[in-house]
Amino acid sequence: MAAPVVPITPYIHHTATLYIGVTVPFLAIALAAVAARLNPKTRPAWRFGWDDGFVILGTVCTILR
Repeated sequence: MAAPVVPITPYIHHTATLYIGVTVPFLAIALAAVAARLNPKTRPAWRFGWDDGFVILGTVCTILR
């Protein structure tokens, strides 16, 4: 059986576009902040702690959600 077709109105299309347009830049800023936090911890020696593990876990869970 084919899946039922859901009509997409112009309002729904606009709302989805707006959602993506707001979410993607904020996610990019958040990823840049995580990278800026973890970058000094990898050079010159690997110095990750529990807090860094939780930051990475939270970032991955946010992206996969």
